[in-house]
Amino acid sequence: MDHRPIGVISADETGLAIAAKIAASGQRVVFYAMPGAPRHMTDAAPRHMTVAAPRLGKTPNIEMAATPTDVAFECDIVFVSIDDTGELRRILLGTPERMGIAAEMSPGSVIVDTGARPPRETQALLGITGTRGVALIDAALIGGAGHAADSAPTVLVGGFPDAVDRAMPVLEILGRVERTGPLGSAHTAAALMGYMEAAHRVAREDAAAVGRALGLTPETLQRVLDGAGETGSIVQMAQRTKLAGTLAQNHGVSADVIDFTQQKLASSTSKSR
Repeated sequence: MDHRPIGVISADETGLAIAAKIAASGQRVVFYAMPGAPRHMTDAAPRHMTVAAPRLGKTPNIEMAATPTDVAFECDIVFVSIDDTGELRRILLGTPERMGIAAEMSPGSVIVDTGARPPRETQALLGITGTRGVALIDAALIGGAGHAADSAPTVLVGGFPDAVDRAMPVLEILGRVERTGPLGSAHTAAALMGYMEAAHRVAREDAAAVGRALGLTPETLQRVLDGAGETGSIVQMAQRTKLAGTLAQNHGVSADVIDFTQQKLASSTSKSR
């Protein structure tokens, strides 16, 4: 890795965690907190961050930047953690009053988008930054912002292979890197994983509510639900889900996820016949 610092422009906790993790590795970081970002992003690092000083601006290896342009001038690799695509566009491409960082960075530089947006939006941005010789890749840290600083999450990365290769030494500081394919694929994969996790959590809440209504103890519920997995054919799953729905209805328990799952499984069962 060369001696140029790594840039981080952030509006959220993810960017803060990325900066802290890279700094903890000994690499110098130039950090810019977007207007409206949580105050502690300029005042202090969260307690879970692996940093050696309470104030982020005084943390070894982290230098606070006054503007995004300061980051662009100094860095060949810049992480941008902004979910608002309009704001990201303004940062990358500029406004009538201010040039964007893509125009300030050296040709061959790489911008790592760690926000969350549809692939077509990321690809449209690359269509502009690419004409200036600046590559754009998308990345998602699976495990949450806090894990970026104090453990080794999986880092999903999408984009042209040569651009990913250039950023790889820094990405590997953050965790185990898994290439997902073309630009936008990392955000897509992370969205699907997040949906699955959320759906499982809501389904578990429905199942626990039915179990409590039927007198199952918390210990039994935890043991049964923690061991939940594929327990049979799709027909058997449909039958059991139908029974769960009936039990919920009989005991006046709200079970929207069970009802929806029952409909989906019934449709799948009819198609498989």
